[in-house]
Amino acid sequence: MTRPDPVRRLGRVEDLAGLLAVPGRAVVVCFTGSGCGSCSVFEPVFTQVAAELGGSAAVDGTERVFALVDTQEVPLLATAWSVHTVPTVVVVRDGVTVHRIDGPVPARELRHRLRDT
Repeated sequence: MTRPDPVRRLGRVEDLAGLLAVPGRAVVVCFTGSGCGSCSVFEPVFTQVAAELGGSAAVDGTERVFALVDTQEVPLLATAWSVHTVPTVVVVRDGVTVHRIDGPVPARELRHRLRDT
């Protein structure tokens, strides 16, 4: 049996809205861009950390869901979330941004910064 992809790739505004609609869920969204060199390097890091943390709950038991948005495919989301740099990681809980990371970071730092979200 193959493991499901730990990161959901979102291609429509409605896709993210659906993830955010679940109360109590932490949604970790990575905004990237096609042709972005640092995004190409960071995306596997994000996927690795998602595989490690996505199946586990945050410290308070909150479910975590990881998603990826290509800002060139869904520019409306980039505008709505004030994404001016890619990659950008945004963590949303109950409709509120609780954490934001602008620019690429190593896996260790990403893991550390997301562990308690």
